[in-house]
Amino acid sequence: MSKVLFLNIPAHGHTNPTLPVVKELVERGEQVIYYSSDSFKDKIERTGAVFRSYVSGVQFDGHEIDKNIFVNAGMAMEATREILPGVLEDLRERGDDKPDYIIHDSMCVWGKYAAKILDVPAACSVTMFAFGTRPALHSWTFIRSLVRMWIDGFSGTARWFRAARAINKRFDVNTFLLKDVFTNREKLNIVYTSRLFQPGEGSFSERRFKFVGPSIAPRNETFDLPVNKNEKRKIVYVSLGTIVSDLPTFYPACFEAFGTEDVVVIMSVGNQTDVASLGEIPDNFIVRNRVPQLEVLKRASAFLTHAGMNSVSEGLRECVPLLCFPQTAEQGMVAKRVEQCGAGLRIHHKDITPENLRAAIRTILDDDSYGRGAERIAKSFEAGGGYVRAADEIFAFKKAMGIR
Repeated sequence: MSKVLFLNIPAHGHTNPTLPVVKELVERGEQVIYYSSDSFKDKIERTGAVFRSYVSGVQFDGHEIDKNIFVNAGMAMEATREILPGVLEDLRERGDDKPDYIIHDSMCVWGKYAAKILDVPAACSVTMFAFGTRPALHSWTFIRSLVRMWIDGFSGTARWFRAARAINKRFDVNTFLLKDVFTNREKLNIVYTSRLFQPGEGSFSERRFKFVGPSIAPRNETFDLPVNKNEKRKIVYVSLGTIVSDLPTFYPACFEAFGTEDVVVIMSVGNQTDVASLGEIPDNFIVRNRVPQLEVLKRASAFLTHAGMNSVSEGLRECVPLLCFPQTAEQGMVAKRVEQCGAGLRIHHKDITPENLRAAIRTILDDDSYGRGAERIAKSFEAGGGYVRAADEIFAFKKAMGIR
């Protein structure tokens, strides 16, 4: 049995795909110590891992995530400056300062630096697309977008530099690489998508990058929504995820767009939105703060999503074509890839009108090619092997590193 240190960003999108992998590792005999924030304690402990809370006092809130990746880079490096010393001290006090290996998120900078400081092998958990040496999505559009974000988010870059300088002065880990915030490559990189869905997949070494597909374990959820078993109308699922779901003008636009359509709309509005505040809800809508998403997707014919990687993966795995309404730069990349693969469409903020929403969903429902595009991706996901394959690759990595 090996001792594994798992360091992650306390956010649903970065945590959820890792939980089935951790459970599989524990069941194979690994001792996993998982650092996160207290809000994830129950989820992590249910895997059999030992949960530990970050002791730095830094609080994580998904609503602080900015649409500008350079602003996020500044926040991530400042968090690293606060978290890294606390994690190292906590490990020393507990006698765990020499784990056999570390697994860290691709944006968990303190995980990469902890591995360097403790001088132990590390693997990287990639819950978004992998980033290569060439620009993501390999287009001038993305490069121009990146330049604009750098200009608009210059204060974030300055914050990153100040925090990086402080970390390097204290630990001498060569932090002056902005890419460390986004692509903490290691000798093993577990990517929770398929090569088919990964942009520019040919630029990634098959030896170092293992595309295992979505890591989704059964949730034992019950479909308890009031939908008639003999319902013949198509189901449209609407959800903007757990981070950005408080968009009061979006929901009325959906009511107007689909309220007179011959469909059933299941809408999840998140915990930030009071359902009663939405006013009159059309008869063909079922609106809840939370729904059993995997069960809904098994029945859905279209999915209007914020294009978070987890939601997109879950939708495509069920062969559901997507209408993507991205809220962040990362989600914009995912939405673009959905379009490129012919598995759905993308709609921009400026285009959110009842007429445009209705036309886009009707196109997806009426054109079978989008369903076929989603099905192609679903097959590639299944071939990846999921969390079982991820654990297999981690054990192969252990063997290569001489870890028992």
